[in-house]
Amino acid sequence: MFIEKNRRLRGHRFYPTARELAKYPKLYAQEGKGLDATVHVHYFGAAGDWWVTEFADDFDTTGEVFGYVRLAGNPQGAELCYFDLRDLEQTVGRARYGLPVPIYVERDCYWSPKTIREAARICGPAQHFCRDADKCAA
Repeated sequence: MFIEKNRRLRGHRFYPTARELAKYPKLYAQEGKGLDATVHVHYFGAAGDWWVTEFADDFDTTGEVFGYVRLAGNPQGAELCYFDLRDLEQTVGRARYGLPVPIYVERDCYWSPKTIREAARICGPAQHFCRDADKCAA
């Protein structure tokens, strides 16, 4: 498994354990489900949200995953894509104004599986984003 460079800052485990990985679907296991694919791990930070639906067979060496990414809360820029968890773990920024504290990506330790549509509060076929998708009129 990978060495966590920001574990001390984060205060919790970033990568899934071997036991967790054994339960998660491999790449292409949810192909064709689109926004109805199940999200198994959620990462978040000031730069956005990353919802992981599938892990590469060789995740231990590549760090490659597939999921839904929405940067800076922008629903128009959101997409289904591959990304590398090693890059997310190592990402550390600084606030431009205000307190000089580090900004990093965290793992949602209390996440429970749900579809991308539920997780990202998307309603409608055109990926319309709502604060309260249950009451959306779109």
